[in-house]
Amino acid sequence: MSPKQVMLHLTKLCVYLGLSGLLSVGAVACRTPSMTQTASPSPSVSALPKEDPTAKALLGEWHVSPQKLQESVIPSIFFSSDGKGYFVNYLDGKKQATEFQYTLKSNAKPMQLDILLPGEAQPIQTIFALAGDTLRLETQTQPGVARPSNFSSQTLQLKRVSNLAELPADVFLIDASQVPNRAVLAKESEGKANIGMLNRAQQAYFLENTKFAENLELLEVAIAPETESYRYQIAQATDQQVVVKAQAKKSELKSFTGVVIAEKMPTAAGSTTQFICETEQAAQTPPTIGTVYRAAEFQCPQGSRKVK
Repeated sequence: MSPKQVMLHLTKLCVYLGLSGLLSVGAVACRTPSMTQTASPSPSVSALPKEDPTAKALLGEWHVSPQKLQESVIPSIFFSSDGKGYFVNYLDGKKQATEFQYTLKSNAKPMQLDILLPGEAQPIQTIFALAGDTLRLETQTQPGVARPSNFSSQTLQLKRVSNLAELPADVFLIDASQVPNRAVLAKESEGKANIGMLNRAQQAYFLENTKFAENLELLEVAIAPETESYRYQIAQATDQQVVVKAQAKKSELKSFTGVVIAEKMPTAAGSTTQFICETEQAAQTPPTIGTVYRAAEFQCPQGSRKVK
């Protein structure tokens, strides 16, 4: 899996486990709502059978290999011995977590893992595999969707970083009642991630061709022009800038616009700077960006804001 794909699927995983995803170049972080020392009540689920060797092997903290992402912002998944799990985010030097509950079936092939989120009637049904200190977790699913029967090319691989069977006391638990709608955030994460990917593809294209691509096909990225939630298009391509848009197809979603600006440098062919603007509220019209002459002067249009 490429670093770009890892970032995309970690963002989706952040969303499904109760955190708002945030993509940035070279790293994944999860923004969190207000924190409290007390977790919200979760739906009842039986504790894991302690005699199950697979259940014992799963206990502890897991995260993506450090070479994939910046180590300071690597989100982790923590499985405790009482059937509870936590998505742990390291942000600004602090450990923050949101709680979920889980059950597993180690005698199934492949092994099955159910993750039950607070406030959800149905669990995330997925599959996993354990080999020593390596955990493979299928992330191409969400609550209410049938369990995948096989691992995909997008399966997430995590490494064990701790064998602790209980969540450390220095981790703050996030109040699940303050988490925004997960389904909406999951869909919006697609639009945001794909616009970021298109922006970076345009930067690479400009570096090789000294011009911007006028259509998606030239960028050779694995992004469909239209998905269930968004329509993607290159709205404007000039010698100086290119604008790409993600138009929401559903009224509850935000829309996104990306722009890449080329500036000539005294000692080089030029450099590019990219920005993403998102609508402040749900909207099916992406932000409109006119001609920008200098990246330092760029501002998102009224009714939208920069995605950092």
